Amino acid sequence: MNARQHISIPHGARRSSRPAPIRIRRGEAIILAGQAGAPLRLLSGLARIERVSTSGAQCAGLALPGDLLGCEAGLDGHYAFNVLALTPCTATPCQDVEAAMSPTLLVAELVMKQSRAAALLAARTGTPLERVRRLIGLLASGSDPAQGPAALVLPRLVDMGQLTNLAPETVCRALAELREQGVLADKQAVRRASARSVHPACDARADRRLIA
Repeated sequence: MNARQHISIPHGARRSSRPAPIRIRRGEAIILAGQAGAPLRLLSGLARIERVSTSGAQCAGLALPGDLLGCEAGLDGHYAFNVLALTPCTATPCQDVEAAMSPTLLVAELVMKQSRAAALLAARTGTPLERVRRLIGLLASGSDPAQGPAALVLPRLVDMGQLTNLAPETVCRALAELREQGVLADKQAVRRASARSVHPACDARADRRLIA
């Protein structure tokens, strides 16, 4: 399955037996704009939300575990944004679309997304070290506290660079410095996916620094 293949979800199905979680590999599309489907709940992993226009796709936000994906499909049955997996993800169709689209839940979702958008904007300003530190803090906010920091899986350097408006090599150096400062503990097993990126040498160096 390539980076633009879509996981097809029947629209309108609800209150059925609990569906098995959908597993999405890093780089695959969880949702594609324009296709029909129903809202999904992200169970694990990190994903990038993209706005699609004639000039191409632009980052419109981040999705973390627990987020509702494609809620706009509850209106006319079609997605308005791409959602791409930055790390291995699992998601599940909403069993009760009407409940998921209740005004109370949608307002809470909107407030959360506005707060996250502000945090993502902050991760694109300041020194490279400040940007990467803020991004890691944002990504860690969606992790399970019971699993501890070792469960955090970082996106590829190239993806982190796009989120922070930095070159991947700059992100690589900032991560190394954060480890030296103890922000990323020496024995913290920050796992990174093994697929090749456009900067494999830098990714390999970062792997050796980050993986205990």
